[in-house]
Amino acid sequence: MRFLIPALLILLFSCSPSNTNRKGGKIQYSEREPIQVWDPMLISHSPTNRVLGHIHEGLVRLNPKNLAIEPALCSSFEFDEERLAYVFKLREDIYFHEDNCFEDDEDRRITSSDVKYTFERLCKSQFVLVAYLEVFKNIVVGADAFHSGEAEEISGIKTPDEKTVIIELKYPHSSFLEKISTVRYAIVSKKAIEKYNTKSKIGAGPFKYASQTDTSITLTRHDSYYLKDHNGLALPYLDSIHVTYAGSTSKQISQLKNNKTDLILNVRANVLNKLLKRDNSTFGESHQIRNAPHLSTYVLEFNNTKAPFTHKSFRNALNMAINKERLCETVFGKTTDRVGEYGVTHPAIYPNFQYFNHKKAFNIEKANAIIKSLEDSLKISFKDQPIELEISADDPMAIEAGNEIAFQLNQNLGLNIQLNFVPALYKIEKSKFARGDMYISVINAKYPSPESWLIHFYGGNIPDNLNLPSYPNTTRFNSDHFNFSFIKARRSLKKEDAYRYYSIAEKTLMANAPVSVLWYGETNQIVHQDIENLELNSLLKLDFRYVKWKKDSLPN
Repeated sequence: MRFLIPALLILLFSCSPSNTNRKGGKIQYSEREPIQVWDPMLISHSPTNRVLGHIHEGLVRLNPKNLAIEPALCSSFEFDEERLAYVFKLREDIYFHEDNCFEDDEDRRITSSDVKYTFERLCKSQFVLVAYLEVFKNIVVGADAFHSGEAEEISGIKTPDEKTVIIELKYPHSSFLEKISTVRYAIVSKKAIEKYNTKSKIGAGPFKYASQTDTSITLTRHDSYYLKDHNGLALPYLDSIHVTYAGSTSKQISQLKNNKTDLILNVRANVLNKLLKRDNSTFGESHQIRNAPHLSTYVLEFNNTKAPFTHKSFRNALNMAINKERLCETVFGKTTDRVGEYGVTHPAIYPNFQYFNHKKAFNIEKANAIIKSLEDSLKISFKDQPIELEISADDPMAIEAGNEIAFQLNQNLGLNIQLNFVPALYKIEKSKFARGDMYISVINAKYPSPESWLIHFYGGNIPDNLNLPSYPNTTRFNSDHFNFSFIKARRSLKKEDAYRYYSIAEKTLMANAPVSVLWYGETNQIVHQDIENLELNSLLKLDFRYVKWKKDSLPN
């Protein structure tokens, strides 16, 4: 599968790297939405994830260029296959940000006790956290007993000295390091949490919180950050980061024209086409455009607990009645590269793997036959029952897609689709409690593994009671065959074995159609031409540690 944009959108000019190690200056970048929380354990929102990623740091991180695992707060790590244990050695020179909750600089120094505190906090019973379900439950020795209150600590997290952390697993876990590389598992300070609770802004990352307004956040350089470049110059190079909330792409473009932002992260190809046709000379002088797959998948999500979506045949009929190519043309312009015709996992994850094509061909006649058969069997008419489709009012792509889906399902199946445009958080909460019919949702991968998508359909963590939230599996899809393959993949030591089982799970998923895959993500960035060392990656992961301005272009 190719992820390309038209020739008009190819890099507008090349930027030769500077050999200087110029320190200083600030980067301004624009998000469409403000952050939602300050506590990394509560993250469920991409802009929040990016901002907190500058403030916080975990044991390991993903390399921004190739997304490989590399040490962060730890200086080294290894996996003992006999003990099924990860051994992390912490750096000597790692500190939390300055704050009056600490007595002195030594009090800010990060030790193994901070790691143990952080991970036990993620497993406490008073929280219903993705982190516990994703990394600890039935994975880390002693985590379940701690979560249930049967134990006072997680016995499988050992701290033999201040610089050593040992994490013992019950079973192998193929994506363990990738998961704890995400911001959700960043190491936090017990003293900061005790003082500020979930409002704490104290981390160990390369930048620290400085100030905020209703429309922006400013972060400044963490002077005690441990990392240095190959010349021994302390990182990060930048003095500050200024993040603005634009609210819409058009406002982001306006900020760019007025030098209020140096970077826009994700602009649709058809918007870029219009922009370049109108303002090519302006942007050609100062900016470049970069393109890559974005590891996200938009889906039409069905509430699998509510009739008629309890019937697999009904879900499959809806899937067949949506012309995905026409849908993508409506949302993006003329394109075929992004159509959701494979599984829910982004195809870019499988570059060297035989990916299964799960395409359900657009077939109105067959879809109507399925609906008619089901109506006869149940002695009801689906056309008499309005079906609600929940759409985030903050997502212009979802809005355009929702209108097109409602039109197609009415034209092709005679269904009455009622559109509800609601705040994103309201939509998420409604889906957690299975209180809607259908939702347009986006699965944003947090790490480069099929598990990052398929975890949203694992049935092992679904509560029995509809009054309890189900997350990340908001469809409440539950299949023994899927669950078995998913767990086999998770517990594989070799990547090729894990991917084989994940693909089996994916086939089961697509056959049962708890969602209809709409399209796969792609990212287009507009970047100031004088910014150096900013890597573009498929997770939209921003890493400003090595970013700097070219020589003689440092902004005032």
